[in-house]
Amino acid sequence: MSEIMRVTGLRKGGIYRHFDSRTTLTLEAFEYAVGRMRDRFLRATDGCATPKDMLLAAIGLFRDSSREEAFHGGCPIVNLAIESDDADPELRNAARKAMSQLIGRFEQIIANGMRNGDFAKGDAGDRARFIVACLEGAVVLGNLYKDRALIEAVLEHLDKYVRNGLR
Repeated sequence: MSEIMRVTGLRKGGIYRHFDSRTTLTLEAFEYAVGRMRDRFLRATDGCATPKDMLLAAIGLFRDSSREEAFHGGCPIVNLAIESDDADPELRNAARKAMSQLIGRFEQIIANGMRNGDFAKGDAGDRARFIVACLEGAVVLGNLYKDRALIEAVLEHLDKYVRNGLR
């Protein structure tokens, strides 16, 4: 809330006057952040020649995201999932939906790569969940310990995994 107040120049009462509740405000901010993530994902993968190139570009986004001010606090999906826990089902559902969409994008790329021979046959959904879990975990560790080397180590392993056809 203090960051929103700083950026907008409004006081708390002025901000809440525009939203029905704290949940509504949180959902609006979350949807904005997820929209930015989605747009970055689409820009990064647009024009890639192969699914392997697309997957490498998508993984590369996680390398670059820690350098962007908007993502210094980590991934908004994971942050909302942790914050909402079981206390607010509406926020939890929003986090689940966004995470499912992220995993779905990876799954689609992987399935296309299996069809064209870029990747070994297997379960595209399992592989997508594995990759996203590694990426999100790396971001959490990097932010928690303020150590980019933790993120880079995971990204290096994922890069090899993709280049080896998900073997």
